[in-house]
Amino acid sequence: MVSIPFEDINGSIMLNVKINKHTKPLRLLFDTGADGMMVGKTTAEAIGLTVDKKQQASVVGGNINIEISSNNTVLLDTFPVPQQSIAIFENEGWGDHDGIIGNTLAKKYIVQVNYDTKTLSLYSFGNSTNMPDNSITVPVNASDGSLQMNAALHMSSEKSVNAKFIFDTGAQYYLIVFRPLVKKHRLLVDGFVADSTGSTVSFGVASPVFHGKSTQLQLLPNLVVNKMPVTLMGGSAGNANWNPGIDGSIGIKLISQYNFTINLMDKNIYLTPNNKNQYKL
Repeated sequence: MVSIPFEDINGSIMLNVKINKHTKPLRLLFDTGADGMMVGKTTAEAIGLTVDKKQQASVVGGNINIEISSNNTVLLDTFPVPQQSIAIFENEGWGDHDGIIGNTLAKKYIVQVNYDTKTLSLYSFGNSTNMPDNSITVPVNASDGSLQMNAALHMSSEKSVNAKFIFDTGAQYYLIVFRPLVKKHRLLVDGFVADSTGSTVSFGVASPVFHGKSTQLQLLPNLVVNKMPVTLMGGSAGNANWNPGIDGSIGIKLISQYNFTINLMDKNIYLTPNNKNQYKL
């Protein structure tokens, strides 16, 4: 239906789009960890978005209040994606882009991202996307809006943890494991050695994190990655009662090593090692 170029910023997929009749393009991050679209309040006011309602939204580590603007048209080049709701966040904090475009696209189209050609293509459901012979099929469940994959995480040769991880192009990690699963399986204290520490901040909500290595990550049943970096979330006052309903996010540092196709009609994501892949089978 359309194929548009994107800017590859350390793996992150940056799109230039227009909203409604506003003539200036916005830089939106293609973020499969987000349920929809979102911009900051300053940007929303500049392009004249109308607020229809207010609600709470879940972010990494907690919850925040947002406003919603309904029935907007998003232009990818000249290709219109109509009737889109856009969340408006008080705390912007993006720096190099104006907002996020999430699973809006994957709900309406087959989405194919090719890092080698730096293009994002949309196909109508039911069309063949001519997947390469060496593509790896990983089933995905999108019943609650997020793209969830069943996984087995091996933190050591003796310890394996079953988990549900989100396919998240907006997460700046190989894999981040959220606090509830870390706490349940004592992942920080059962032999894990942190190479470094830091914090993750999502819309003003901060949580401590610990970086190290996993023995193996398996995205069931077909993709196996050995000795991959992993980030474990520590406890804080902000995330003490946070229950996201999933166990963590597969992030862009791993995802960007594959050209990928999201096909929610088939309930699969197809991954093909690209030119920067360091985990070739």
